[in-house]
Amino acid sequence: MNVHHANHSVPTLDSLSLHEPPSRAASSLAHHPPPRHAATLPEFHGYNPLYAAASDVLGMAPPPPPPSLAYSPHPPMGHSFSPSPSSYAGSYDSFPPPSLYPPSEIESRPSLERSTTFKSVALSSTKSRAIDLTTPPYTKDYIDQYRQRIKGDPDPEAHFAYAKYLIDAAKHIRAAAQDQRAARKYSEILIQEALKVVKRLATQGEAYHEAQFFLANCHGTGALGLQVDHERAYHLYLQAAKQNHAPASYRVAVCNEIGAGTRKEPARAAAFYRKAASLGDTPAMFKLGMILLQGSLEQPRNPREAITWLKRAAEQADEDNPHALHELGVLHEQPNSNIVPYDPGYAKALFTQAAQLGYTQSQYKLGQCYEYGNLGCPVDPRRSIAWYTKAAEKGDSEAELALSGWYLTGSEGVLKQSDSEAYLWARRAANKGLSKAEYAVGYYAEVGIGIKQDMEFAKKWYMRAAAQGNKKAMNRLTELKRMGNKRALGRPTRQEAKDEYQQQQPPSLLEFLDVSQLNCLNEAENHSLKSILQQKSKNSSENYLLSDADAQLLLNIHFNQAVRIRSLAITCSDLSQAPKSIKLVVNKPSLGFEDVENAQDSQVAQVIELKEDQVRHGQPIALRYVRFQSVNSLHIFVESNHGGGDETRIDAIDISGFPIEATKDLSGLKNTES
Repeated sequence: MNVHHANHSVPTLDSLSLHEPPSRAASSLAHHPPPRHAATLPEFHGYNPLYAAASDVLGMAPPPPPPSLAYSPHPPMGHSFSPSPSSYAGSYDSFPPPSLYPPSEIESRPSLERSTTFKSVALSSTKSRAIDLTTPPYTKDYIDQYRQRIKGDPDPEAHFAYAKYLIDAAKHIRAAAQDQRAARKYSEILIQEALKVVKRLATQGEAYHEAQFFLANCHGTGALGLQVDHERAYHLYLQAAKQNHAPASYRVAVCNEIGAGTRKEPARAAAFYRKAASLGDTPAMFKLGMILLQGSLEQPRNPREAITWLKRAAEQADEDNPHALHELGVLHEQPNSNIVPYDPGYAKALFTQAAQLGYTQSQYKLGQCYEYGNLGCPVDPRRSIAWYTKAAEKGDSEAELALSGWYLTGSEGVLKQSDSEAYLWARRAANKGLSKAEYAVGYYAEVGIGIKQDMEFAKKWYMRAAAQGNKKAMNRLTELKRMGNKRALGRPTRQEAKDEYQQQQPPSLLEFLDVSQLNCLNEAENHSLKSILQQKSKNSSENYLLSDADAQLLLNIHFNQAVRIRSLAITCSDLSQAPKSIKLVVNKPSLGFEDVENAQDSQVAQVIELKEDQVRHGQPIALRYVRFQSVNSLHIFVESNHGGGDETRIDAIDISGFPIEATKDLSGLKNTES
């Protein structure tokens, strides 16, 4: 039985146009085809009236209809990984770090052309066909004339502008020609000539740094027909950096950090990030600020200097670099950050500025603020939905799930209640692997909201969520088994959703453990760390961790991606053996007892004296915010226990926080280590 969609007519902007989601197109579950009764899923294509309405409510210009795409005869000019700048989910969780080979660096960097050269601009009016004197013609005659004029010009900048013109000309000629065969051949000749000019500028005589940077990007991405060669790209970046080219210095830092075209050298990477930042590169300012805030890349923590760099990056924030604004907002909203003053009003202003620049995480954050009245925001369904819509338009799964919640209950005078839209938005988020959304889809299928009631379909989604450690899904599967698959759930109210939001704790991070690297020094042979963490969930079995020769333990817990840790919980059923004094260290994979036993408090991330009630009940202990921002490995040194004996016991460990999504996409990058 198919789901019937709500009417998708476009309301007026005066009524917010938020009654209807974007147009829908058929979509299927990755690896799990939907049943025949599954509803059609939302897809976004071109101009979106819902998005335009959200822009109207927020005082932002809606996006224009997408222009038709011209055919390009060349390979993609960009390749990005996403280490992430900023919260990334909530802060540095989603910092989409600037990419190593972004398209803008090849085609859209600020023009270096002199006033005597030409630059293409869009015609300002469609009513007149007058000649635009700033637009160079792309004809063979003009190219031949340009070639003759440039021969006698000694300026490398002019020759570089000529090479870029040839690349543009090759694209225009091939796109506009009727004889594609001849155009293809001629365009390839122009590309080869352009490459010859760029290579000469980059390698001969007094090498031109912009040409070196451009050629490095081409080698890094395989653009203009070149073979991908990360070693060559790194060498060219380095040569340009020696001439104080800021973006090239940033690329050198990235290469040294991840081992692209060279070996990993964290300290060298930090040095080049600092150089690029000092030269005014905004992404480098942000990156250096986060390095100093977290003490990463073998650098000592320096919060004061970190804030200085983040503020400088925020002052230069634009659509490509909004991350520092968001990170500063995250710091100012923390009552106990001990780095910047607690100022929720200023945090809101920073989030708003980042959101208006298009930063998805800030848009989602503001949606929450206006939904629940956080950071001094009034509860305003209209603005909440508008900001969620902005983030959902860009594919943010959390925002998509939030819109599902709004459609489930509706908002009088703002958003018409729609079961089918509630299901569709949740399904869209669930297809991205968001465990909360997977649970929601299961819930909707069990109750029959927006989809025909189907217990087997519901259980499949509950199992998908449970496989990611979702406790509500686990509990629901247990309850269904106990009740013989009889439905007992009812429709939630918005107040219930609000109460759950206000009471919720950060999710467990145990699902992100790298079990293969779990180890513990001085553990008893039959009572290991792996025995209580190998299920990647809080231990409820009879297994426990026990020390061997004396009371001390050194737990080395590795994650399969970077995480932001908020709290730690340790449980012990025997208080005489329960841990008492512990030290926490992060990102030290080769740590030994001698490294931490005599370490001063300032040399570790946090020192904790566990109280009996805390270990008896496994109460979460809040950790110092900035020390656990980007954690790949957590090391827990148990120095003593409450009984003073030689055996320390731990029954269960839970670590709560948030994963840092899309830290780095290293596909296509060659690692070289020596």
